[in-house]
Amino acid sequence: MLFAIYFIVVMSLMVLAFIFVWGIAGLIYGFLHFLYFTPPAPPPPPGPCANCAVLQAQWNSMDSLGHVLCLPNFLVASAICAASRCGWLSLPL
Repeated sequence: MLFAIYFIVVMSLMVLAFIFVWGIAGLIYGFLHFLYFTPPAPPPPPGPCANCAVLQAQWNSMDSLGHVLCLPNFLVASAICAASRCGWLSLPL
């Protein structure tokens, strides 16, 4: 019984560590992509939804590897955009 609890705790920590590393790798990839590979976007609409429009343009310009790496970060950003009444980001893979 004690082994089962230990196993569950260790596996949970491993999953949390994996998600944390995945998120950090996505942040690094997304930031470098934004600095070097994102073409100049059209001017975003004025107001609170400007950042959401820039994030959508960055997602659309990424390749498959970028989509996989940055998915957790863009899911959180999409929820923030939806909470600020700008609508969910469209995240097609």
